[in-house]
Amino acid sequence: STDRSAAIAERFRASRPQIFRVLRQTNRGPSAARNAGLALAQGTFVNFLDADDRLDRNALRRVQRFFARHGDKVDVVTLPIERFDARQGPHPLNFKFRQGSRVIDLAVEPDSVLRHTAASFIKRSALPDRPFDEDVRYGEDALAMLRLLLERPRYGVVQGTRLLKRSRRDQSSLVDRLYDAPEHLEEIVRWHA
Repeated sequence: STDRSAAIAERFRASRPQIFRVLRQTNRGPSAARNAGLALAQGTFVNFLDADDRLDRNALRRVQRFFARHGDKVDVVTLPIERFDARQGPHPLNFKFRQGSRVIDLAVEPDSVLRHTAASFIKRSALPDRPFDEDVRYGEDALAMLRLLLERPRYGVVQGTRLLKRSRRDQSSLVDRLYDAPEHLEEIVRWHA
């Protein structure tokens, strides 16, 4: 990385070596980085938070409580997304949170598609060893999530907390440039065909 993220990560690791590990590898894209991190993960649940996104302070507590109540029914729990910076406000897919915290069955609510891993917490045991396809250039997280939900088409939604997702003014984010731009929809579909 050309920014200071490696130095920042090393400071976290030095402050709490029993919790933080730093993995350095040749840049092979986000799928390879996520797969490598997942191979080191030891927790019951995993999340793939993007570097410039944030969780509300109560997010982990609310997710843990939801899994404690409904963990026998779901492998994935997700949060509403609130965009900040260049674009602000709720994400268009937040409609699924209008009925409160609950379990969504995709057989009953097929329009409640879930594609974000940054806002989602996943049981480590539900994931294959390498869930992110390293040949997929963009949208690898959506593809991994869809494959996971094909196996067990239910997930939890938790209200009262959120993921804060940066929308960059310079459009240096793939999400800002591609995924949220309607003119790229056909290209994205071809990547996943």
